[in-house]
Amino acid sequence: MATQRDLSPRHLTADEAFQGLLRRARDFAHDGKFPARQLANTLHSIAKLCAARRVDVADGAVKKTLEGLETAAVRGAPSMVPQELANALWAYATLGMAPEAETWRALETAAVRVAPGMVPQALANTVWAYATLRRAPETETWRALETAAARVAPGMVPQELANTVWAYATLERAPEAETWRALETAAARVAPGMVPQALANTVWAYATLERAPEAETWRALETAAARVAPSMDPQALANTVWAYAMLGRAPEAETWRALETAAARVAPGMVPQASASTV
Repeated sequence: MATQRDLSPRHLTADEAFQGLLRRARDFAHDGKFPARQLANTLHSIAKLCAARRVDVADGAVKKTLEGLETAAVRGAPSMVPQELANALWAYATLGMAPEAETWRALETAAVRVAPGMVPQALANTVWAYATLRRAPETETWRALETAAARVAPGMVPQELANTVWAYATLERAPEAETWRALETAAARVAPGMVPQALANTVWAYATLERAPEAETWRALETAAARVAPSMDPQALANTVWAYAMLGRAPEAETWRALETAAARVAPGMVPQASASTV
């Protein structure tokens, strides 16, 4: 009978097999033998494990591995395809670690090169990473990502649309007219499938950018707000009602009742900031 290893958060970093994988990754990085795809996938996997609290980013072996992967990223960035670049940036953002200057320049250069081939998810993850790291793209990079956003918006799903407009708002960069029209159209199309966080992030972005949605988009978001309100957590509810207030728009009767009911439900779990934004 096989023995099942303990892969709980407390024991994964001490697991011999896992440590062996980290050593192998460091060796590949040191020897310059890390192809771009494997490099991006390794960064992505470590970030997911850290996000799930399976490993600690401050752990010595993990930290040394990430340092080695930084060096490999400089070499690998010129051959990255869109998904690999997006995965690498997503990983750094999820880890809360901004790459060193040389690595960042290599990834920025790669972003300009691969943006024309990005699919919606890669574009959304890329701009989300920039915003999460609070790093504004260079002018050339921004133009390339703007063009890509306008191109891929018709194929975005709700989370991709929400992440993209959230990134624009967080970076305090209003989209160009063509990009805005494409994102507006996408917002109206995907609103029926939005979950609470996606809805809240979307209306928060509109309010932060001080851009009122067009009538069709607003109706779609209103309908979505009424639908998802019963599942909203305190922060999503607070961001939603704050957006209504900042946009100077009163919710329709059905939406208002749904938000009122949600407020009564989540009030016991609100932190002070969420409570202030709600009232």
